[in-house]
Amino acid sequence: MRTESDSFSCGPDQRCDIEVTDIFFEETFIAEPGEGYEFEGWVKDSQYLCGGSSKPCTLSTAGFEGNEALMIILESDDVWLLEPRFKMPDSWASKAVKTTGVGVSTCVLNGKLYAIGLGWSVGDADRVEEYDPSTDTWTPRAGLPTPSAWATARAVNGRCYVIGGGPGGFRETITTVQEYNPITDRWRTRAPLPLGRSAAASAVVDDKICVVGGGNTFAFNVPGLSAVAIYDPETNQWSTGADMPTPRVGVAAGAIEGYVYVFGGSNNELVNSNLVHRYGPVKDQWAKVANYPRKVDFASASVHDGMLCVVGGFDPTNSNSTSA
Repeated sequence: MRTESDSFSCGPDQRCDIEVTDIFFEETFIAEPGEGYEFEGWVKDSQYLCGGSSKPCTLSTAGFEGNEALMIILESDDVWLLEPRFKMPDSWASKAVKTTGVGVSTCVLNGKLYAIGLGWSVGDADRVEEYDPSTDTWTPRAGLPTPSAWATARAVNGRCYVIGGGPGGFRETITTVQEYNPITDRWRTRAPLPLGRSAAASAVVDDKICVVGGGNTFAFNVPGLSAVAIYDPETNQWSTGADMPTPRVGVAAGAIEGYVYVFGGSNNELVNSNLVHRYGPVKDQWAKVANYPRKVDFASASVHDGMLCVVGGFDPTNSNSTSA
């Protein structure tokens, strides 16, 4: 951040204090975003200046003279804040291409993305690749001990847990749970799922993984499951949650504020759904919330900046969709 006159400047992650004591102060402050970001606006809160504005902020004491209330502010030790807020622009950028595959599950660990189980065939479904956004490169990592495509995966406490799925190319599912340690680049097998399922979804609440939906055969458009399984990595044990109100396969799921939200999928009549249900693990209860804008299955969900973002999925009318 700098002023238009270049009298003041403040670098990234710095707090700069400016003491104003006279009635001839006037400066226009300009927020300068770093590479890959854009200025969103000034933070709005008590004791914050220009709050909510997305324009350069002009501060002046020209009207203070003769105004007793304003002069008291000028002469006091009160601290007023001017803080810019930045965001990444709403756009897509081309990145290094991963070896293609379907039925991929993913985890984010230590700032890197892990793509797990990259294809239909047994020869592909054990592949794991690591993407480093700082270098825009992909690196092969230790393969899954048990090949699995269309699994669901979540990161908890620095480990990635790959749950269920199918071995690739077969109409069957597995109950295998596999834990990945990115530091040692090693896998180990954990307590199995109570019921094998593929194309399920999962979300993390209180360091426990809630697995919802999916089908018990390895194929598209199979009858969905309503059973909810909850895994505790600390104890390596599974427990059972209340059944999802509508059985569905190919759902998307994400957790926010202690609740699991489940989007879309296909019901037992093999018809795409726009249903959204919310699960509260504390009370072990489900509730219906506002429908998703489209009827999709095999979408993906993640949390960003306090919002659940649902991306893509198969929709016969429009398969290129993103909602938040």
